[in-house]
Amino acid sequence: FNCPESILAPLKAIGFDLLTTANNHALDRGWQGVISTIRFLKSYGFYHTGTFLSEEDYNKPLVVDIKGIKLCFIAETYHANGLEKVFKGKMKHYGVKYIRNSNQKKDVQKCRSAGADKVVFSIHWGNEYMRYPMTMVKNLEKRYIKAGADIIIGSHPHFVQPFRVQNVKTGNNSTKKVVTAWSMGNFISGMRAQYADTGMILYIDIRKNLKTGKVSIGKLSWVPTWVDRDGEVGGKREYRVIPVGRFLFDSELFSTLKPTSQVRLKQVWQESLEVPGITHGLPLVE
Repeated sequence: FNCPESILAPLKAIGFDLLTTANNHALDRGWQGVISTIRFLKSYGFYHTGTFLSEEDYNKPLVVDIKGIKLCFIAETYHANGLEKVFKGKMKHYGVKYIRNSNQKKDVQKCRSAGADKVVFSIHWGNEYMRYPMTMVKNLEKRYIKAGADIIIGSHPHFVQPFRVQNVKTGNNSTKKVVTAWSMGNFISGMRAQYADTGMILYIDIRKNLKTGKVSIGKLSWVPTWVDRDGEVGGKREYRVIPVGRFLFDSELFSTLKPTSQVRLKQVWQESLEVPGITHGLPLVE
């Protein structure tokens, strides 16, 4: 639950640009843990949001320009395991961004005022080890959509849950697409229980019409992933994030896995296809 600083270099090297820190373990190492985490993220050049060192940072929207498309990122968590006692004074108002303390509509308005074309919420919600979104989470999704969210990315259940695209009415008698990924599962972890050793990478195509300036959400596709930890490097256990389809349908890559891993990889592929409602005709990237 508390990663060493050394994880940041490989994350940066493989292409991560932004990390969110609003989750139920945000305060595990106390206020000093919040400080050191943010300082390390800054030193490695990551965009980040979810925990903050000042009220000014808390209130400032994180808008990132990606090839001329401006996305605003907001991260919130349902709780922090009751460890809020580490806060002193005003810290409780800005240390961690909580769902219950946030005004999502105002936050979206801040993003729009800062020039954002689309608003992305990263939400730590729901119960652990569930393949379906619970009713409370579905109700929260409605709140975020009503506030103006364009993309909602969920975490915490540790299982991959469905994702979907909806056509939502806007105030100007038109509609827009809204993407919700209820839970992305575990990208990398030591969990070995069924479903908890898997995750997904979700591709969202966001396009901008250079003539009209309109930004819209296009196609979606996804990659099931599995954490292989059967190898060793220098006498230590090796963890590898495996793109399931690529290894399963490439005999050369498949042969690099141990027999037990080969069996599990086949199971994960089937489990990924069985996630309720996950396909809906959306392409699966091998």
